[in-house]
Amino acid sequence: MVVLGILTTNSTALALQVNWPDSPLGTPLNGDSELPQLIQYLYEWGIALGGLAAFIALLIAGFQFLTSAGNPTQMSEARGRIQSAAVGLVLLLGSWLILYTINPDLTTFEPLVMPSPSLLGNCEEGDEDGRTGDDYCEYHFGCDYECKNNVCAIDLKSLFEVEDCSSVVVTADGAVVADISRTGQSVSAEMEAGTPFQIEASPYRCMGTLVLGEKKGIFGCSGDKRTLALQPGVVTYSDQGEKRCESEEEEKEPVNFSVDIDVKCMSLEKLDKM
Repeated sequence: MVVLGILTTNSTALALQVNWPDSPLGTPLNGDSELPQLIQYLYEWGIALGGLAAFIALLIAGFQFLTSAGNPTQMSEARGRIQSAAVGLVLLLGSWLILYTINPDLTTFEPLVMPSPSLLGNCEEGDEDGRTGDDYCEYHFGCDYECKNNVCAIDLKSLFEVEDCSSVVVTADGAVVADISRTGQSVSAEMEAGTPFQIEASPYRCMGTLVLGEKKGIFGCSGDKRTLALQPGVVTYSDQGEKRCESEEEEKEPVNFSVDIDVKCMSLEKLDKM
């Protein structure tokens, strides 16, 4: 392991200073060699030296067995050494088959190639469907991602900057019940209790409060009132002045709301006023 570490970190310098002999199977080691070639070089030398050591051990054990006639203890030891050397030689010569059985890639020693980044990267190159740039990032991650330097990035600062809702459109059964064009405005609206309705507020990712009252007063909605918080992820949003990332084919299911009073008035307020 120490030799492998030294050769791994200094293989280029050592190869330039020393003419390393080729491995028994012909693998060279020079200044252009990379880590896979170094591993293959050491592996082939290890097989050769291990085979030589096992062969020498067999010779010594065989000689000991031949010269131990009449001595059962030495004959038993020599027989054990012969068996151990034979098993070691079989394992050594069968190491390639063992590695191939575990994973064939362990025997190919291919150069290490880092795969090109996917999804987060390559937004300028695009995907298999031809999406590139911001379209690529919006499709794979959402409308808050943009393509910058071939990587899909998100502006976290703008993500958490939430604006006040400036307008709200309330619809029920496909008809517009109320169209509030500015904050603080109160409008007359006719909607019975329990009627499901949808909200479309703008700008994108805005927050506010929709007030629903039983009466329309001089200074806004009066009588029994209900308030509904407009916040990201709860209501649907329009694309007035903002970029939408949903495809034209995709239609989101509207979020339905209802209240337990007969509504005659609606107004839009900021959250900090409630």
